[in-house]
Amino acid sequence: MDRITYGVNKQTAMEYEKLGREKFLQKQLHPPANDQLDEATEANLARNVVDMQTVMENVTVRRQKFVREVKDQRKRSEFNTMIRREGNKVLAVAKRRHLIRAIYSPWQLKEQMAWFWLNHFSVFAAKANIRFQAGDYEDRALRPHALGKFRDLLLATMTHPAMLDYLDASKNKKGKPNENYARELMELHTMGVGSGYTQKDITEVARVLTGISVNFSPTLPKLNEKSKEGFFRKNGIQFFPRQHDAGDKVVLGKKIKGDGWGEVEALADLLARQPATAKHISTKLAQFFVGDQPAPALVKAMSERFMKSDGDISQTLETLFKSKEFKASLGSKFRDPMEVVVSTARLAYEDRQIQNYLPLTNSLDRLGQGLYKRVTPDGYPLQKSMWDGSSQLFQRFEVVRFLSTGTARFFQYGKQSDEIKGSVPDLNNDFYEQNIKPHLSETTLGVLNKTPKNRVMWNAMLFSSPEWMNREYKK
Repeated sequence: MDRITYGVNKQTAMEYEKLGREKFLQKQLHPPANDQLDEATEANLARNVVDMQTVMENVTVRRQKFVREVKDQRKRSEFNTMIRREGNKVLAVAKRRHLIRAIYSPWQLKEQMAWFWLNHFSVFAAKANIRFQAGDYEDRALRPHALGKFRDLLLATMTHPAMLDYLDASKNKKGKPNENYARELMELHTMGVGSGYTQKDITEVARVLTGISVNFSPTLPKLNEKSKEGFFRKNGIQFFPRQHDAGDKVVLGKKIKGDGWGEVEALADLLARQPATAKHISTKLAQFFVGDQPAPALVKAMSERFMKSDGDISQTLETLFKSKEFKASLGSKFRDPMEVVVSTARLAYEDRQIQNYLPLTNSLDRLGQGLYKRVTPDGYPLQKSMWDGSSQLFQRFEVVRFLSTGTARFFQYGKQSDEIKGSVPDLNNDFYEQNIKPHLSETTLGVLNKTPKNRVMWNAMLFSSPEWMNREYKK
């Protein structure tokens, strides 16, 4: 339960006892397409919705009008600052939606995979207009395919404004190919470093991607009949055939016939079905769920399942979860900051809907793993060594103590000193006795027994324990 989900709580334990190990695993591997949550969580999500198309059209029209009518540089700078602030408010909604689901959804494996892919196909919100696009990127490109076919997931990211803006794909035009996205597409998103592709392959991939840009203007360009052939604009993505290199391309020894937009889908097919891609994705999944140095035999088995299933993510994960290597790893798996914050909130507040998520997003920022804040496209590191330094651990202890307080700041917007009577969670209860205490070491139990009868302090000691920091159970 601590590995398949973000962390054990009463809801998860009841589900596991009801279904048993195998049925619980299968249910997590195959959530319904419409993973509707409980009424309170759906109501919380409904309060945090932004339509990217509407917002981006509004910003685009206002920006075009302002640039056309105002020449004063100081006023232009002030206008851009105002737009960034508006974008930050939209981004805050995207962050809240991610955390609401991560904490309260029963489909916990899907939530972990949503975070995994958000990190794997990372975008940086502070660049261009990504602040306005981040929520849509997660909801439309990543989440629907989180446990589906990798090819569909890859194509969805390749054709979303957030990724195209982030890696400068809009600058990629016939005669002036920009190789930035092409390189990251092969090096980070699919095949991995040193997997056999060449500089020529990168150049050819960049040629395939020419003519694609991001444009949210409600006004279509004036085109003659010839220019209209193959042109389209949808969900902010624009394909301009006259800016596309229409010649045939050869990628990884395979010919991609020059036929416009169809080349993009052909490229996704080709990259998603490479053995090197199967190995790269399997390795990262094993690092995420098992440990920093997964056994070659495990990666090989996962890669073979990936290839035989045409990149089925659920089937690849099933191979992982049923492996002897996974079972052997259950003694210890260090939590990254996201896992620390979400697992703590899940146990402490599963019976109450958190309303103010700013303390949680600030906690992630403080721990160095803020949502949409990774500047470079490689995503946050998965290795334990990046998260277990003395400074990081000190910050973690401060964060979990803060998350244990239960003050009003989690449940309403107002002064930080506001308190809700009885809001500090009582975690030293029957559930703890039955489900958590048996897995704690004598040292941890000794510390908890000596902790004064103060809920905040006791909770903080539990969440600071090695077992909690390590998703650990005692054999």
